[in-house]
Amino acid sequence: MRPRPAAARYHSAPARTRASRIGPTRTTQPCTRPAVDRYVPAVPNRQAAVVLVHGGAHAKWSFEQYARVLSEEGYEVHALDWFNHGGSARLPEEQFLCRGIDDVAYEELRYLTERLGRPPVIIGHSMGAMAALVYAVSNPVERLVLLTPVVPSSVGADPIDLDVDLTKPFGPVPYDLARVLFYPTLDEDLARMYHQLLEPESPRAVWQATRWTIDVDLQAVTAPTLVFATELDVLTPPAAVADWPS
Repeated sequence: MRPRPAAARYHSAPARTRASRIGPTRTTQPCTRPAVDRYVPAVPNRQAAVVLVHGGAHAKWSFEQYARVLSEEGYEVHALDWFNHGGSARLPEEQFLCRGIDDVAYEELRYLTERLGRPPVIIGHSMGAMAALVYAVSNPVERLVLLTPVVPSSVGADPIDLDVDLTKPFGPVPYDLARVLFYPTLDEDLARMYHQLLEPESPRAVWQATRWTIDVDLQAVTAPTLVFATELDVLTPPAAVADWPS
């Protein structure tokens, strides 16, 4: 049996710490860089590092189980928190309100990948998948895995009628709505536990994700790309992914 990998949290340099069952304990110390958990495999056997990019209102805790499985398979894994999420810095509200999904690609994701020294495999979920896609347009990536992604405007998907007030942070949404949007297959206790971890989201990012306003030059993405959709996902219906340009 392989030893279970431990997660190490770092901002500018690694500082080993143990991850909790749900996710790493959130720091209350001010920081100016995105928080990242690094999972070092006991027996490294893969060349490319894996970067995990969470979706809107979530944080890197949502990828903890994936990170441990990948690390046990020999991958070095890095799971990041966007600004205003998890252990990362809290921006002034006026700045947070204007942040888009593309900002995650240009700031948090670029900050992390520049420190890896080699093109990563990037696995992104929902808004995080769109951030990964935007990043891959102009940066080398080994592979892309997009889990129920926010899709580019060129797909022509129908808008999602979600009320978004651009003058204030969005959510977290009430439990009953979160159950439909995020946790339709989880048992009640687990769904409520994860709902308590949700955080407010930038209204601009929510608008981009529900009106499909981000234009991406898909021809510029040269990395092998795997895109997933699921039957019960109301935010990224399978039809939207089926219409993805090849």
